[in-house]
Amino acid sequence: MLTSLLIKNYAIIESVELSLNDGLIIITGETGAGKSIIIGALQLIMGKRADLKVLYNKDKKCIVEGVFDIKDDNLRATFAEHDLEYDDELIIRREISASGKSRAFINDTPTTLSVLGQIASRLIDLHQQFDTLEIHEASHQVDLVDTMAETHKQLTKYKALYSKYQSGKKELEEVKQKIAEGEKELDYIKFQLEEFNSIELTTGEQEPLEQEMSTLENAEEIQTILSQIVNRISQSEQNLLDELQDQVKSLIQISKYNPELSSLSDRLIATKEELHDIANELEGINDLTEHNPEKLSEISQRLDMIYRLQRKHQVQSVDELMEIQERLSKNYAAYSDSDNYISQLEADLAVSLAGAKAEAKKISAKRKKVIPTIQKKIKSFLKELAMPHASLMIDQQTATELNPYGIDKIEFLFAANQGSTPMPLKKVASGGELSRLNLSLKNLVADQMNLPTLIFDEIDIGISGEVAQRMGSILSELGAKHQVIVITHSPQVASKADTHLLVYKQTTHKTTHTAIKSLAHEDRVQEIAKMLSGDPPTKSAILNAEELIEHT
Repeated sequence: MLTSLLIKNYAIIESVELSLNDGLIIITGETGAGKSIIIGALQLIMGKRADLKVLYNKDKKCIVEGVFDIKDDNLRATFAEHDLEYDDELIIRREISASGKSRAFINDTPTTLSVLGQIASRLIDLHQQFDTLEIHEASHQVDLVDTMAETHKQLTKYKALYSKYQSGKKELEEVKQKIAEGEKELDYIKFQLEEFNSIELTTGEQEPLEQEMSTLENAEEIQTILSQIVNRISQSEQNLLDELQDQVKSLIQISKYNPELSSLSDRLIATKEELHDIANELEGINDLTEHNPEKLSEISQRLDMIYRLQRKHQVQSVDELMEIQERLSKNYAAYSDSDNYISQLEADLAVSLAGAKAEAKKISAKRKKVIPTIQKKIKSFLKELAMPHASLMIDQQTATELNPYGIDKIEFLFAANQGSTPMPLKKVASGGELSRLNLSLKNLVADQMNLPTLIFDEIDIGISGEVAQRMGSILSELGAKHQVIVITHSPQVASKADTHLLVYKQTTHKTTHTAIKSLAHEDRVQEIAKMLSGDPPTKSAILNAEELIEHT
């Protein structure tokens, strides 16, 4: 639930802060006062891209911040997926600087617009007047049916199978195309593969070879220096070990005069022993170091072959060469054993297709089962909205091929009057009819969608009187289960508010900006009366407004 909204320096809003409750929240105001600007600001925290034109003061940054109570919205997994710290109170903030730079934050952690959009879409469903176009789209119609049929788990499984089928189909087509390109490609791959096979690469061999080659190339210098060091430590007439032994004896001799010297003599003895071990290890390395021209030549030739292949294929390591070799082997197998390879791919494709079809049939059955319920409930909602003979028919046909949604082709058909032949929505439904149908569908799926906040911007366009009264009642029922925010010009809808906010302009001798206030009962009566008759309202309009509110 959206608990507060802060808007600073946006369009004609200098600074507005709203505290929002649950239930039905109505926003009214004169045309041009800035009601839809609030929607624009909300879209920013839903991930919409910003425009410098939104800045009220071009020298200051714009800030839009929404605070949400999300303790019941099951978003922990989404937060973990994007490495975000979860808290029951979620703060989403957008900032647009005077230079045009846009930044987004979730609980003060910088994030991308994509992540912002993913999370916001789980919190807010924004319906605007132009959103009635969505209902014409086949994907939107299928989504609505699937929401009611609760096919989410099956669809997730199906889409994985369908994706595997599509990728297998693509791979099969590519292999067939490659094979059709002819024997020249096969000869070239064979030549490259023979070059790799002749070398017999081993994972991780390059670095040890380079190290051994360096040792062999510098064997003489290594032996000379190691001999000098060993000689100086332990073998020369005046070697360090003998010298240290003399010093140890001297230190032991005087340690009886000073207790601290005893521990130091022990340390000197340990140093002598360590030096003795070092001399032995150096001597061992010296013995193992050899000048071996044959082995050096062998390693040099091996590395030259590796380096030549790396230059040819523009890579830096043996592991990358081996990846290329593996790819060449697969391609060669595809060419040289094309019939068997294609048969295997076709067999795999058939398994994927069968699995996808089986899952698609399960989804189709669930859709078929729920469609009569959807049609019945929508008819009932439309009747409440003064369309007693209107009906929505959901046509479910089996498609010729699988599609991203399964095996079905879903189409919404609408008839506004008794005896009318149901037709596709875009051919028959008017703007007012679509608004009522859309509200009916939103009312139907709101619980399944688990959206805590529903926002309607002028959904009541083109309706008035008793129809508007009934639409207000439906919105009020929605408000009993969800937080519903409605921007309206309809007094009948406005009268249903649990919270009524008025958007208005404040003008000084220099500037004009938008302000918002929450209306108490008397102010609500005045505002609704103005919506009924104009400003100032008539006495009958005031009485009518009081009656509308009392019958909420």
